Parts: sequence; structure tokens; C-alpha cells
Amino acid sequence: VPLNLAPMRLTINTMVKWDQRPFSLSRHMTLTATLLIASCCVAVVFPKIIAIVNILGGIFSVTIAYVAPSLLYLRLSKKSLTHPKKIGVISLMVVIACCGVTGVGFVVKGLIQNGI
Repeated sequence: VPLNLAPMRLTINTMVKWDQRPFSLSRHMTLTATLLIASCCVAVVFPKIIAIVNILGGIFSVTIAYVAPSLLYLRLSKKSLTHPKKIGVISLMVVIACCGVTGVGFVVKGLIQNGI
């Protein structure tokens, strides 16, 4: 059973407000079967999904790990933008963002060379 079924089922139940109704085995089985079939269809349509995962990982790992905390610090700090600490954070954020873009570029280049 794919690991994504439980969180997807929970999300759909919450969005459609089915979680407020009593548990129904038929609804649970139907939703699980539908999600499993949809997952299999995605796997057939995108057999090399690792390429997409690599690109998304390259983009979002840098964003979540470095850029977002830097932006939060800049937003929450009461110091002016010309304060040396903020200038250091901005500089670090720009350098890390450039590294992230470069990393994604290398991933894309590798995928193109390998025929995706």
C-alpha cells in the first residue's frame, strides 16, 4: 500500500467534511481504491517521476532550509535594513539562493544529458 494513501484520504475527508460523519467502510474503501488507481495512473504517465522529484527537491530544500528563515528574520527583526546584521542575512540569503539555482541547473542539465 503506498504511503501517500493515508494522508491523502485524511485530507480529502477533511476538505469534504466527511470526517464529521460517522465512519463508513464503503466510503473508506471507495476512496482508497480511487486514490490507489490515481496513483497507479500517475506512475504510468510519469514513469521517470524521479526527475520531477529531483527538481522540486532542489528548489524547495534550499527555500525551506535557508531562504525562508532568512526572510522571517528580516520580517520579524525591528532593526533597519541597513543594520550590519540584516545586511549579513541578506548577503547570505542571496548567496544561498544563487547556490540553489545553480544546483537546480545542474540537476536539469544532468536530466537532459541522460534523456530525462
